[in-house]
Amino acid sequence: MNKKRAIIILSVCWLAFIVWEILFMNWANQQGTAMVRFDLVVILPILILFTIFMLFQIYSKRRKK
Repeated sequence: MNKKRAIIILSVCWLAFIVWEILFMNWANQQGTAMVRFDLVVILPILILFTIFMLFQIYSKRRKK
């Protein structure tokens, strides 16, 4: 995978997560009750691991050249 594609994929994933958070916060504010955020237990660690993996891919490509 080339560097540009990796950055685009990573950016789209983080952008989708930010949109998810904004929509969830708007919905939670309308509910007015305490929310248990199980989505963060699943989505955020996967996104962080994916980010580390993609950064490793970008760095390893740069180091090989």
